Amino acid sequence: MRKLKFREVFVSRDGFAGAKITFNKTVFCIDVLNTQNCDYALYTHLHPRHFPGYDNVDTSRVVSPSIGFFRVKPGDAISIGNVKIITVDAYNISETGKEPAHPKGFGVGYIMKFDNAIVYHMGDTDFIPEILNLKTPIHILFIPIGCENVLCPEEALEVVKSLRPSITIPIHYVDKGFLHTFRYIAQPYTQVVVL
Repeated sequence: MRKLKFREVFVSRDGFAGAKITFNKTVFCIDVLNTQNCDYALYTHLHPRHFPGYDNVDTSRVVSPSIGFFRVKPGDAISIGNVKIITVDAYNISETGKEPAHPKGFGVGYIMKFDNAIVYHMGDTDFIPEILNLKTPIHILFIPIGCENVLCPEEALEVVKSLRPSITIPIHYVDKGFLHTFRYIAQPYTQVVVL
């Protein structure tokens, strides 16, 4: 598994939409299906590609909007050790009047503040107005680009242009065409790193 070191954190991609972040020997996993080496598991929502099932997690070390010791909602801020975790909105906007796959209030994203690094995992979301209201600088952005109930590359570009993260790591895609398109159009505004 490839890892990226940025200041005091090591980050890696894990699975379809997962991320592992290691800080001071503590491993924070977000949307990881195998939590064997995770000290804490954070879930943006409980869809199968993001959550391994109730029998496969230790809920005493889970942060999520629906299960676990730390149940969170957008706007919440918790601390685990000296890591601050801020929960933000993540949802789809219905353009057809049908119920979206990720309605508002169903899932979340996480902004994690370490000593000198800020990591944002967006969860499954569209480009929602709340993203424009984020005031914190983002050093590392995990962004979904696969178009299926998440951002398409062109929408992901708009997020990058708004947040200006130092490093952007694409997640949540199968078709590598999305990856190539996103990397080509976003590279002037951020360093796209494929893990």
